[in-house]
Amino acid sequence: MNLIDNQKLLHVIERAKCILIQPKSEWDKIEHEPATIPDLLKNYVALLAAIPSICGLIGSILFGNSYMGHIFRPSFMGALSSALTGYVMSFVSVVVLSYVIDFLAPTFQGTRNIIQAFKLATYSMTAGWVVGLFSIIPAHGFIAGLAGLYSLYVFYIGLPKLMKTPADQSVGYTLVIILASGLLLAITQIAIHSYTRQEMSVPNTNLVENVLLPSPKIMSDLSNGANSNIDKAVQPVSGEVLKSFLPQTLDGGMERSEVSTMSGGQIANASSAQAVYRQEHVQIKLELSDLAGIPQLVNIMSAFSAESSEETADAYKKRGKVDGRMVDEEFNNKTNQGSYSILVANRYMVRTEGTGVDIDKLKKIALALVAPLEDLAKH
Repeated sequence: MNLIDNQKLLHVIERAKCILIQPKSEWDKIEHEPATIPDLLKNYVALLAAIPSICGLIGSILFGNSYMGHIFRPSFMGALSSALTGYVMSFVSVVVLSYVIDFLAPTFQGTRNIIQAFKLATYSMTAGWVVGLFSIIPAHGFIAGLAGLYSLYVFYIGLPKLMKTPADQSVGYTLVIILASGLLLAITQIAIHSYTRQEMSVPNTNLVENVLLPSPKIMSDLSNGANSNIDKAVQPVSGEVLKSFLPQTLDGGMERSEVSTMSGGQIANASSAQAVYRQEHVQIKLELSDLAGIPQLVNIMSAFSAESSEETADAYKKRGKVDGRMVDEEFNNKTNQGSYSILVANRYMVRTEGTGVDIDKLKKIALALVAPLEDLAKH
């Protein structure tokens, strides 16, 4: 038994070393290897994902954690709960990323293959897990950032090999996957955090299984949405059209000082416009995005939407639906910094963020655009 375990461990170490040092040739090997989803999760993810969880647990106990600008030293049980949640999130990240990869493959002329998608998601995260060794040391964000960039590079190399995507589609495919997965994981992490806090008081041997896979109904909805929306996608309005909705002056006389736009292209069939407003010590950024050209992303966001809230003495975060629209809000009363986002007509994302301003003003700016954008969506 020990010999088998040692052989598995040596294989994991060798695979991790090769995917980090020579990713191109290693992806060639991985492409043709037989694999199953349980084996990938049990024999690779379970081992490597333990590195940042264990090191993070030790680091939080020795040095404390930073949360919304504050340093606090958690109790042992609090640190253990966070470590377990992080460990579960490693599995969730692989699963979510895999389904997004497979789900979007036809959109970028790739071939759907869930096993290949799981291989791609699993092995491309190697750098982040290995660098998790530094989680024991405070302020390791720079190293983690470099690992993230390298993981992205490894992912980009493996994508056309495993999902059979044409070279000229790989950049757009990669960036849309990052966007979709990031939104999904942000929502899922909050849901799992709430779930684990409720379940920590009761032994639950099926914790990972219970939260690991999206429900069959959600995956069915996503698949049906993909099939219908790929052919019926609405073209987004141009960045210049969105720019026309950015006011020249905000209440209080704040003048628009910077403005920029983006429209479609190979990266993603979407458009955006943003402006910055400044007055003395106050700064507000207003951004509009039209996601109509990426209906799969909107479907995913809706399918995995979850209400959540977190609060400290000085700050709060909350996400949910208000009047049927997805809303994301956060604010720090001590620094007067915050943001407010709302999804309008299931396609336009309005986001305001500011410094030196209260949350009510950020809300007012965003909500003033709801009616005009809903009218635009009807035409």
